Amino acid sequence: MNLEAVLVCVDYSDFLEITLPFNKKHFDNYIVVTSNKDLKTQEICKKEQVNCIVTDIFYQDGAIFNKGAALDLAIKQLKYNN
Repeated sequence: MNLEAVLVCVDYSDFLEITLPFNKKHFDNYIVVTSNKDLKTQEICKKEQVNCIVTDIFYQDGAIFNKGAALDLAIKQLKYNN
């Protein structure tokens, strides 16, 4: 069985930079979803070699911050179906 993680991170790259190196090793696939403007989070994902989905779905249709839409987008990208 494989274990996957989905994480939403927008403008909290300072926390991600500390926690990601420790947490990613527990998963077979780790996906971080962030916004187009959050370049620091994108940089950390590249450095740590985890999948990064860059999208502005958080703000689609005038939403203030639609975390659920971002999670739905990432769930569709999961590798393993077990």
